[in-house]
Amino acid sequence: MGDDPAHLRLRAVRLYALAREVRDSTPWFADMRAEDADELQELATRMEEASRPPPDMAQMPAQLQEQIRPKKEDD
Repeated sequence: MGDDPAHLRLRAVRLYALAREVRDSTPWFADMRAEDADELQELATRMEEASRPPPDMAQMPAQLQEQIRPKKEDD
């Protein structure tokens, strides 16, 4: 699935809404749609977590800024 997490979450919300609408008339179908929505939410979460940099990588640019300072030119 090549969707982005936001799109997957939107699809999940729509499936939850559908499940709620048919809960009284077709409980088995509502359960299937809710399970599908749960899977989409989990996939979106995994995609978001995979796209985050490791914790020490997030700190690296700040560390580099502290260590590498431009030389002052004496005029």
